[in-house]
Amino acid sequence: MRSLTDITGYREALDSFSKERLWALFDGDRANLNIGHECIDRHPPDRLALHIIDSAGDDEQYTFGEIGIWSSRFANYLEQTGVARGSTIAIMLEPSLAFYASLFGAMKAGCVAVPLFTLFGPDGIKLRLDDCAPSLFLASPADALLGENDGRLELIYTVPGDISEEDRILGEERIAATIASSEITADLHTRIVSAPSVRDGIVWEAREADLLVIGTSREGIFERSFFGGLPFQVARLTETPTFFVRGIETPRFRLLQHIWGLLTDFLPTLTPRQHDDVIEDMRSAAIPTVDYYVLMVLAAAIASVGLLQNSTAVIIGAMLVAPLMNPILAMAMGMVIGDLRTLSVGTEAVIKGATMAILVAVLLVVISPIDEPTSEILSRTQPNILDLLVALFSGLAAGYSVSRKEVSGALPGVAIAAALVPPLSVVGYGVAIANFEVAFGALLLFITNLIAIILAAAVIFLALNFQPARMAMGELRKNLRLTLFSLLGISAILLVITAITVRQANMQNELDTIFNSAIVSNAARVQTTDVRREGGTYIVDAVILNYVDSHLTANALIAVEQELEAGSHHHLSLRA
Repeated sequence: MRSLTDITGYREALDSFSKERLWALFDGDRANLNIGHECIDRHPPDRLALHIIDSAGDDEQYTFGEIGIWSSRFANYLEQTGVARGSTIAIMLEPSLAFYASLFGAMKAGCVAVPLFTLFGPDGIKLRLDDCAPSLFLASPADALLGENDGRLELIYTVPGDISEEDRILGEERIAATIASSEITADLHTRIVSAPSVRDGIVWEAREADLLVIGTSREGIFERSFFGGLPFQVARLTETPTFFVRGIETPRFRLLQHIWGLLTDFLPTLTPRQHDDVIEDMRSAAIPTVDYYVLMVLAAAIASVGLLQNSTAVIIGAMLVAPLMNPILAMAMGMVIGDLRTLSVGTEAVIKGATMAILVAVLLVVISPIDEPTSEILSRTQPNILDLLVALFSGLAAGYSVSRKEVSGALPGVAIAAALVPPLSVVGYGVAIANFEVAFGALLLFITNLIAIILAAAVIFLALNFQPARMAMGELRKNLRLTLFSLLGISAILLVITAITVRQANMQNELDTIFNSAIVSNAARVQTTDVRREGGTYIVDAVILNYVDSHLTANALIAVEQELEAGSHHHLSLRA
């Protein structure tokens, strides 16, 4: 028997029709049928599904795959927020991706989708809302319901507890930002109210309202839910019809968004009060005080002496004393929240503190009778890519520690790992002995640590939902790009240095192997070997124990030198 989809004639269609045969057209059956799936997901994802042309002539096109993704997200959104199967979802949106994603998403979630249109008029919309009693009402724009009647639209900012002058200023700023970013054309009244909690304040103010509108946060690359379910708590407690407003946009970086969500979803959510406390602490940390400068001088002095003594323990002590991490974290916070004053004050504190540390080191090295480079000094003159990784992880740990008071005890360990003051002391050492290669290498290590910590701390602050006002979002992106490009530039330099260091280490190992083999073959023994590069020549300094009956002569040493040159393919000088 021919399939119904193969029938093209009217008479044949009448003769072949039966209700049972219709089920062959669907993936589901009587017991399990999802209209959202049948209309969207079962079709080829790259096939055009929707073509919208508005009155201005602008058009949008979406494939089955795009509508499928967004409708599935909305279905998951309903499920995660506790909207039960069988609930009614009222949708009053203009024809758009948002409308069809909501319509088919509600169907996928097993809900009843009720489309509404502004052409119904206020009375017609109210009649249908009363009749279907929706659990969720989606609409845009907000003032469409007001029409031309005498409705009053209020924008309310709720403050938990008593309203201070600071709370009032903050409330006025946020109200102004909301109005500036909206397209509401109706007469708008604003109020700042006090309540035991934000949730209680909204529920109380909604008692006399005909409709409650609550905004939910966008899920951008650097944005997470801030309310912890507040909109839905309010919706369950109030009898006033409530709908949520949320921008739905096709993301430009879907993969990046997905990865960001995987990396940040497990992090704890800070309360608004905790956010404010951390920001206030960072603003205070950015301001250099007398204590800051005294500790910087002492830390630099301790680090300089420890480097000259080649004492790791003393150097670690200097790291614990140094207060330089505080203004660096303040710079990261200022960049994230768009506070240019905190950013500039923190930057000034870091520059002054670093300069002071270098000058202290120069002074101590000049008056010290010991100025030979120790292994602790030399280890900070050739930074590599591993130093960059240490700084990045340190920045992440530092940003998390200052944001979570419960783990603030980790900050001393972060200070040791980051090692900010010792490189500055090495810079001073290099300047004092006029060895600018040493000074440059140590300065590069400090700049690497500085930029990496700022970027990593900024990322962790963003993950914990510290964000600028919408007006400052562009400034945040610019600062992040500048920091990231700076880090990439330094990474390129460090990769080159790392490659050179690895090549030199391999060369040294190769020369050691050839040299020891050649000496042993002449019945002598190598006591110590030092291989270094001066210009284009490798210098091999060695102490050799020459036994009485050995064959190691001056000519034999010349032969060893020639063998080393042939094996290394470099000009070489042997000093034994």
